[in-house]
Amino acid sequence: MSEKSKLKLSPSRTKTFFDCSLKYWYGYKGHKNGECGIPGTSNDGARRGGVTHAVLECLSNPKRRKKVEKMTELKDPWHDEATRRLAYILAVKEGVHDHDNFEMIRQFILAAIQSDFYCDGADSVEIERHFLLEGDGFTLNGFIDKAAVGKDSVRIIDYKTSKKKFSKEELNFNLQNYFYTYAAQQLWPGKTVTFDFQFLKFPPKVTQTAPTIGEREMEGFSVWLKEVSQHIDSLTFEDAKGNTPKDKGPGKSWACGKKDLTAKKPDGSEHWACDYRKPFLYFALSRDGKTIKTDRNRIELDKIKKEGDLILQCSHPGCWAWREELKNNS
Repeated sequence: MSEKSKLKLSPSRTKTFFDCSLKYWYGYKGHKNGECGIPGTSNDGARRGGVTHAVLECLSNPKRRKKVEKMTELKDPWHDEATRRLAYILAVKEGVHDHDNFEMIRQFILAAIQSDFYCDGADSVEIERHFLLEGDGFTLNGFIDKAAVGKDSVRIIDYKTSKKKFSKEELNFNLQNYFYTYAAQQLWPGKTVTFDFQFLKFPPKVTQTAPTIGEREMEGFSVWLKEVSQHIDSLTFEDAKGNTPKDKGPGKSWACGKKDLTAKKPDGSEHWACDYRKPFLYFALSRDGKTIKTDRNRIELDKIKKEGDLILQCSHPGCWAWREELKNNS
């Protein structure tokens, strides 16, 4: 009989665990004895990506094809006022509506609609396809940006708005490719699966095609998923302390941010640092004695608060791996 796992694995969740198990602990288990994560933050890049994905999902409706073709012809997605307005509303909500960020969003959308956006020749195209799949000892959870389904094949397309493409090494063993290939084989059994990343910052050559994964590799991946799921599910704070970029030497500790927390950029602003490196206050919504959600902004919790709920102020003391530096800078 197959074992079931309550843990829902995704590519991003799994990657975080391997990059820094302490960051994984804080983000998914760190609040109140591991019942909920401590809230992180999102940067402009992530917010721009969210707006871009939302607009592309809207434009993917075949009913909007004529409008999209006109946008492509004129090389301007803002030619359609409704699309520009939607993008702006979303950008305002995410705080990326200034001129530079909004122009980048426009360019991302243009690059996407210029790249066989409607997947001509496919029998069907599925957008934002959710999957929740039970394997032997693991559960996979995620969303596929776009799946172009043919008679004998399915092509997975994933949009990226990051600053650089994958290196050969990153492309050859890419967790997202493995996760989504596994999912596609369950969702569309018997079809050959290919996986294209579309890096929207690099038109006209936006596409990077990942290597096709063979049957034996997928069998090995299934075994690996079970082992990883068990390992992550049993993670304790003591375990998490042992795998941080800081412990891996100077070549890896950049993922934490600059060594000197007090250092400033030439313009006086702070350098980027991991979400959990410095101490901060946050809020937790408690319902019937259990934490439902945490957020750094109390207003977000007020929106979902019900009668009898409590909103508690909590504190994150800063990253354990940087405790000596934090103490010295206090």
